[in-house]
Amino acid sequence: MKFDSNDLKTILEDNVKKKLVLPNFQRSFIWDENNQKKLLSSFFLGLPVGNILILEGRNSDFAARELCTHESIIPREDCSYLLDGQQRISTLKSIFSNLYPEDPTKWRDPWDTIEPAHKLKIDQNKLQNCRSNILNLVNVL
Repeated sequence: MKFDSNDLKTILEDNVKKKLVLPNFQRSFIWDENNQKKLLSSFFLGLPVGNILILEGRNSDFAARELCTHESIIPREDCSYLLDGQQRISTLKSIFSNLYPEDPTKWRDPWDTIEPAHKLKIDQNKLQNCRSNILNLVNVL
């Protein structure tokens, strides 16, 4: 066992490259908005956000999926499995990464792979934007 220190950028890049993945036996994303806000506050204040546990392995060791989705993927041959820290890393990925392609024709397929908790967060943001637009319109009238 060894201890390494990686920054968030490296962790997220490794996930995009399918080098860092979730083993399929990991539970789904369950953090509520309050937990996510607390983590983000700690992150911005420079407070420790906890260690993560990563198992180095091969893509044949476990079935896997990418962070923030429930869709199975085939990782790189030499890969790492995120065993502890999925809720924290998924939260930070959803905040600091563009989870959705810019091309509107490709948007529907990724939507189907998003964890339900992330979909709820998106729906809440849409609702808040609608409320703001309605209030702005009422104020203008």
